[in-house]
Order: sequence, then structure tokens, then C-alpha cells
Amino acid sequence: MDSSLRDNAGVVDPTRARAACRVLDPGTKVASRQALDDVLRALAAGNLQEVGRDRNAVCHRAWLAARGGILRPVIVKSPRLGRQRTNPDATFAGEARVLGQLPLLGIDGAPDLIARVAIGDAHFLFMSELPGSHPHPRKHPLDAIKLQAIADALQAMDRLGFMHYDLKAANVLTHADRAFFIDFEFANAGTPWDANAPSEPSFCEDFNVANNPFVRARSNIANFEFRCLQRYLVELQNVDPDAVLPLFRAWLTAKASYHARMARCLSDRAAAHERRLARLFAGPSADVMRIERMLMAFRTAVFERDRRTAEKARRAIRTANGMRRLRGRALPKWYGEAAMRIVDLVARSVHPTP
Repeated sequence: MDSSLRDNAGVVDPTRARAACRVLDPGTKVASRQALDDVLRALAAGNLQEVGRDRNAVCHRAWLAARGGILRPVIVKSPRLGRQRTNPDATFAGEARVLGQLPLLGIDGAPDLIARVAIGDAHFLFMSELPGSHPHPRKHPLDAIKLQAIADALQAMDRLGFMHYDLKAANVLTHADRAFFIDFEFANAGTPWDANAPSEPSFCEDFNVANNPFVRARSNIANFEFRCLQRYLVELQNVDPDAVLPLFRAWLTAKASYHARMARCLSDRAAAHERRLARLFAGPSADVMRIERMLMAFRTAVFERDRRTAEKARRAIRTANGMRRLRGRALPKWYGEAAMRIVDLVARSVHPTP
């Protein structure tokens, strides 16, 4: 038995693999039950290539027979059991539901749902395989084109209030001028930014709070920054220190475009704030770049329960704000206040259960 399968629920028992699966949630691209069974038998035999794993699941690449005998590459996701889990649901029901909603919401760049199936009490999720590579400073470096593609794709989700919540590098793919996202296990649809705000005041006491004091919203941009980009830049510092500043400037340029587009989805003070951010990030000063980097570091540190780094970042942001009067308003007051709002709300966030 392949060692990668030993902690997979329902895979280690060969008797289950001989039983026919039950299709619980069929996708738009219909697959025969026989083809699904063939893949699960190959999985049980340890004949599929593992392409990723996290605390809750393991993903393998398989070839699924389609009509006319044509084989297409798919990803089959199986659960991991154990104390390392962060999601009590090992059935993939929520992720299948979200994947089914994405085409209706007009969100592309995500896997197509093929089927959610079960054998006994073990569940499996079949999805289409997406092209691209995960961001990595050495193997698959980011550039201005890739960052713009990521920002554009995240804006399409943010305007709808749809949150992915887990935009770590392992869940981000870039291919040419496109960005794709996988693993929608924790994702959910919310309230569009131009609609009524969520009723609970604590909604913005969150790691993902958006940088707009006039909209009660969370942002995938923020999630990508503290889950992926901050870590990427830290690693890049060790690989090519001279590349860090230009790449971060390219990201702020991409954010300028993001905020300009978000302004067109909003009105009144909320739209005005987005337009001001767009102008600020199009040609950011050294102070703005420093604060944006520290905000990313602060979110990351709070998320990781690193109190020392979080406090260091908080002090750096306060210091940069304090220097505003000494530098002829190089740092706009409205921007400094918005930054401190983020610090306050992130600090009050409720940490997910490990």
C-alpha cells in the first residue's frame, strides 16, 4: 500500500474499493459510475500520483474515461482523518455545493465539479484539473503579469462578497496571464459589496477585513496577502533580495487597478475611498509601501499567533503614521486612519480552531 494512502479514510480497505460507489452530487460534466469506480480502485491500489495534501485531505491525479473512450485528467480528493483535521466534515458536501455555485455566480478560474461520491461511509470529490503552477520564488516566480491576473480574479470574487478564505500558495495557480484557485473547502458566498452590509457588527473583526471603512466587508485580496504573498516575499528575500521591492511595487500597481474596478461597483463615500486607494497605489510613496508591507506582516503574525512580530508590525505602522506631520503630508491622514482601523479589527479577530 502506498504510504500516502495510509491515513486516508475509506481507501485503505480494499473491500470497499470493490463496491460500487454512490454518486451523491453529480457535476455538469457527467461521468459514468463505472469510470468513477475504476479511478477509486486505482486509488485503493496505490496506483495514482499524489499531487497535494493538507490537514483535511489528499489529492491525487487520475485519468477519467469520458464518452467515446477519451481520457481526461481529473483530481480526486479523499479525506484524512486524525487530530490534524481543521474541518469536522469529511464528506466534502460543502465544497461540492460551492463548486456547483461558482458558474451561476459568474466566477471562473476554479475547478469544475465532476462528482461527489461515497463508498460506505467514505467520501470522495472528483474535480477537473486546472493548468498552472503554484507561486514559488525559485521554481515558479511571480511577476507583474501574474500578480495582475491574481488581483483581477480576486476582484471578481470580492465584488460579490464571495470569500475563499484559504488562498495559500498551494491553492493558487498561475498560467500565462491567468490565475486559478483550488480547494474551496472553507469558501462561501456572502453579501455583495454594493448591497446591504452584514447585520452583525463583529463581521469585520477578522483577519480578512477589507481596507474600506465605508463597507462592512472581507476581502480575498487581504487573504491572499497574508496567506501567500507575505510568505512569498520573505522567501524571495533569501533568494533574490533585489527583486523584493520591484515585485511588491508591481503588486501595489495591481491593487491600484483592483481598487479602481471596485470603485465602479460602489457609490458615495465607499466608491470615493476606493478611488483614493487606486491613485495612492498607482504611484506609492516609500511610507505607503512600508505600511502596506507591515499590514501584511501584521495580519500574518496575528493569524499565526506570533505576538512578538504582530506587536513589532503594529508599532511600525503607528510610527509611520506619526511621521506624517513631519513629512509634509506624504502620508494622507485618511489612509493612515484606514490602516489603523485594519490593525484594530484584525487584532480583535477570532482565531480559527487549530
